[in-house]
Amino acid sequence: FGSSLSALSSGLSPSGTKPAGIPIAAMGAIFSIFEEAMNNNPRLKKAKNRSIKLLSTAWWLGGHVTWTFCTGMIVLAMPVFFEYERECQLFEQMAQTQNAQMSAAAAMDAAAAGK
Repeated sequence: FGSSLSALSSGLSPSGTKPAGIPIAAMGAIFSIFEEAMNNNPRLKKAKNRSIKLLSTAWWLGGHVTWTFCTGMIVLAMPVFFEYERECQLFEQMAQTQNAQMSAAAAMDAAAAGK
């Protein structure tokens, strides 16, 4: 790892096209150098494996929690919402009926008073 890094930082060749001492196949291979360093260090390899396991477990758990929440909302909350809407429509209909009765009674009183 150290020799690759020192070769990267050594500068340009006299032609100015590529860094001196680095083969053409290694040009722009910073990710492969990083991956090589990760695989050679046992502590980093262990940390990488633990991180992957943690992320996969978190993804699994998050998916199950999301599914449970959405299913619960559909099964438990949606019927309550629809019943609430139906009750609101019933109250609106009762208010309209009551207003119509009140208007009819007022019209009858006005007609009786006018005769």
